[in-house]
Amino acid sequence: MKALMISDHTIHEMGCAAALQKKGVEVSFLNIGSIYSKTIDNENLKNVIIDIGKVQIQFNSIEMPTFGKGIMEIGRAVPNFLRNADFDLIISTPQVPWYAAATIRRAHEIPLLIRVQMLRAAKLVDHLRMGRWHEMLLFGPSVFHNLLQVKLSNSVISLDNVTKKFMKSMMASESSLIYPTYAILGNREKSETEAIMKTRIRNFLKNDDYIFSITIASRGGAARIFDIYILKILLRIALENPNVKVIVLGTNDLEARKILNLSELPYNLILLGKIFSDDIVRELYIGARLIICPVMSRSISNRLLEALFFAKPVLTNSIAGLLHPEICNNKNAIISNYYTSYGRIVKEALRNDALLNNISKGAGQLYRDHFSSDICGNAMIKEIRQIIT
Repeated sequence: MKALMISDHTIHEMGCAAALQKKGVEVSFLNIGSIYSKTIDNENLKNVIIDIGKVQIQFNSIEMPTFGKGIMEIGRAVPNFLRNADFDLIISTPQVPWYAAATIRRAHEIPLLIRVQMLRAAKLVDHLRMGRWHEMLLFGPSVFHNLLQVKLSNSVISLDNVTKKFMKSMMASESSLIYPTYAILGNREKSETEAIMKTRIRNFLKNDDYIFSITIASRGGAARIFDIYILKILLRIALENPNVKVIVLGTNDLEARKILNLSELPYNLILLGKIFSDDIVRELYIGARLIICPVMSRSISNRLLEALFFAKPVLTNSIAGLLHPEICNNKNAIISNYYTSYGRIVKEALRNDALLNNISKGAGQLYRDHFSSDICGNAMIKEIRQIIT
């Protein structure tokens, strides 16, 4: 069986591609607009590392067009060798990737499976909580647009519980629930600067306890508001735990001081900026005693998925449990919505090795039971068999 996957998301969608490849499906992946587009292997093969090893995926990338142009012209932007290839089905995510998939589907009369998550309308409550009142005007168009794509697809998969419930209640659409699986994307060229940085970080963190978080406060739109909120939480944690290093990836010192309107930051709040090295990110996760990862909107959190993948104890909030009800307080995560208490929660957790060890074991078991590539691959194969005769 041959499948073409088209998406503007990479981490969990490449994870799905690798899971399918492990189950015997020959997958080609077309990424639309991503920092992961550069490859260094011949024939555009990208190394994808999942929980059961390394997989090579045929990978190609095109630029993300504007939305209006994407609807009208995205089909022509797909490389000819993909448009003319003999695929058995297409798997797509919503928005612009779906229009590319629909163009190929019409030409070859093959089924189209849509994997849905991050619906704008489903996150309305989170936007309003952050003062983005204009999102109310976009609620109706978002529901209608996504409903159109869902209804015109042959099969619909939700990647989280919130999306599944939202589509059923607001769009009268049933969908199968298949949680995402995490992937580490290889093929980044190893630079001398990266090697030096890795050595410095190793030496800096050696024999030191630290907690770890990722927040990219320089992003635009709603994501920026959410990440700035997380940055403020991390500042409070650092101030209340002066003997604990708070390592932050994605935001640098200058950005943080400007956003927080501070001339100086706590010495134990260490901001590394943006690092695109999978090796460094992996080492930061593995060495951390606790991951700080409140999920600020009702959509898939790659950061939460990463923490579970590495079987790390994570401090998160109730939105994580809405997305994945299997996440339970003090079993496989520490859950609290009282962000002003995060400093105290961190202090108490770091004093309780038994609690952190148990949560770490629980996180690893949770990933194996619900997010593993084997679980994802089997569920996807079952769904595919229902639409391919």
